[in-house]
Amino acid sequence: YGLLLGLMVVFAMGHYSDVQSESQREASSLVSLYDTTGVYPPQSRDHVRHVLICYMRSIVTDEWPSMERGSELEAPQTLAYGDQLRADLRTLPHSNPEQGSAYGHASTLISDVSASRKRLLFYTAPRIPAALWVVIYVGAFVVFLLLAGHYATRPTGRISSLATVAVLMTVVVAVLAMLDQPYGIGVRVEPNQMSQAINLALVGEK
Repeated sequence: YGLLLGLMVVFAMGHYSDVQSESQREASSLVSLYDTTGVYPPQSRDHVRHVLICYMRSIVTDEWPSMERGSELEAPQTLAYGDQLRADLRTLPHSNPEQGSAYGHASTLISDVSASRKRLLFYTAPRIPAALWVVIYVGAFVVFLLLAGHYATRPTGRISSLATVAVLMTVVVAVLAMLDQPYGIGVRVEPNQMSQAINLALVGEK
């Protein structure tokens, strides 16, 4: 039973780490996209950069709270900015080799961003199935029952053993539940990478 709990904590930790890595990847791709548009003249890049910053801010202010509530759908405002950004990128000129290279790179980056956003939305769903939670709680009940029987003739030892195991299991199960829902309470992943990416882009603009 302890081995099962340990393996599930490792599995849930992997889920939590995936969310952190994907949010970092998304933020990095958006900063790179912002920098890539720098080869264009102001009349072409300024509007695209404005929409890009609005999209990034919407991820922080609209999308992340929606994911914290467990929604697996993109927030309407974020979706609108994302569609507008993709449409604006398709209108960028590519009349010379430098612009052509930037256009291709921007297309690749926005595809990576879209894939990261979909994966982050997918990660809002818990990864541990209900059947395993049943196994955890049934196993806990069996452990308590066995301990109670083992210490049947020693009340003092029984109370201390049951209390210790109860605290340990409560902590493990609570941590497991929090790691399995990385946007929820406790060990939630915050959009710090995206906020930092916005600051980096705005500093670069100045």
